[in-house]
Amino acid sequence: MKYITKREPSHVFNISENDALREHVIAQRISSMELMFLLLGHQICSSSATVKFLTTEPPPTRSCAILPIYMIDEDDDNPYYDDTIMKYMSHTQLSKFDQLTYPQYYESYSITPSSPGTTPRQIYRDALNNYVVKRSK
Repeated sequence: MKYITKREPSHVFNISENDALREHVIAQRISSMELMFLLLGHQICSSSATVKFLTTEPPPTRSCAILPIYMIDEDDDNPYYDDTIMKYMSHTQLSKFDQLTYPQYYESYSITPSSPGTTPRQIYRDALNNYVVKRSK
């Protein structure tokens, strides 16, 4: 892992149309990286580097992303996407996975809900039924 970034601060606001607070919040929706590019006069370009945010907050304060309505069953107790900690804790029960720390797991393996297609690499399934594939780098 090259570096760790903190996620952008976020808040929940009770705003309505034509509200001064709403206009202020909308105007503030710019990331610090984007702001630096704009201030320095550089063009914002695509990058092949990706950053994976690893959740470190305790469960009561963790942000959750809600599943789309078509993915939620009527008797579903958890209408949220599984976060990185839940995926790590549900890893494949093999000794080589037990030896990996939380960051090492995400550095070494790609975890996706859909099949990775044809690959010469070994494909594992975790307890959440995700596909776990060793990264090539």
